[in-house]
Amino acid sequence: MSGGEGRGVAPSFRFHAAEEADFERLLDLSSRTLRTDLARLGRWGPARRRARMRESSTPPPRGASRTRLAACWAA
Repeated sequence: MSGGEGRGVAPSFRFHAAEEADFERLLDLSSRTLRTDLARLGRWGPARRRARMRESSTPPPRGASRTRLAACWAA
């Protein structure tokens, strides 16, 4: 981590609305996080995870102010 780890200084983060370019990184994070639990339930599959993630990350209807995903990266 950056930001002075180990010296009592918290790393800085920046948030922004997720964009198409963020999809693969967010998919990877989601897959790593959920795989064990989904496999235990018999619901794991890379294609299934991709489809579910894609479905949940579609842009909101025109004029809507809400985004469904946010991305956060250490600065």
